Amino acid sequence: MQVTVNKSLQLDTPVQNVWTLFRDVDRFARLVPGVTDIQVEKEGDQEKYIARLVDKVGPFKIEMTVEIKLVQMVTDQLLEAQLTGFDRGGKNRLKGNLQAELSQLENDKTQVEFSANIEVLGRLASLGASPIRRRTDQHFSEFARRIEQQFSSE
Repeated sequence: MQVTVNKSLQLDTPVQNVWTLFRDVDRFARLVPGVTDIQVEKEGDQEKYIARLVDKVGPFKIEMTVEIKLVQMVTDQLLEAQLTGFDRGGKNRLKGNLQAELSQLENDKTQVEFSANIEVLGRLASLGASPIRRRTDQHFSEFARRIEQQFSSE
C-alpha cells in the first residue's frame, strides 16, 4: 500500500535556524513522534541514521527499525532521504523517500515543504489506507507543534 504525504509548515524564524535544527540529529529526532532512539553512521560523505520507532496503529503495536540514508543535501534549502524499515518478526515493512524543502520568506519566516512517498507492506498494510493516513496526519500535527515550540521563544 502506497502512502503519499505533502505538508507545509511556516515558521517564525530564519531559514538558517530551521536548517540548524534539521541537522542536529538528536534534537530533531526528539521532535518526531514515535522515535525512541537514533544512531548516526557516517562513512565518508555518506550519512545514515538508524532509528527505532514505536507506535500503535489500529490494533497493532509497531516496533520498527528504520534506516534513513541521506541522498541529497543543499545547505539551507533541501534534505532528501531514502528509508527502509522492518520489525523483528518481518511482519511489517516500509520503504520510500522523504524530502524537506526550505524557503526563506519575508520578515525572517521560513516555509518548509515536507513530502513523503512510502510503501507500507505486511500486516500493517492490511489495515488499509484510511487508518494509516489518519495516524500520519496526527503524527505530522504533533511534529509541527513540536517544531514550532522550538522557535516560540525567539
